Amino acid sequence: SFVGSFVSIVLRIIAIVISLTTVGVQMTSIVAVLGAGALAVGMALSGTMQ
Repeated sequence: SFVGSFVSIVLRIIAIVISLTTVGVQMTSIVAVLGAGALAVGMALSGTMQ
């Protein structure tokens, strides 16, 4: 289902971010880009959800 695949993708992204942070990669800019992308997708889907 859509919700299941969405949760799976989100959990994978969180796992990647945590593992890269553990290695020592600065994640601030990557997290900001992911947040902006999520905001854009949310705004694009807002009309569909109503």
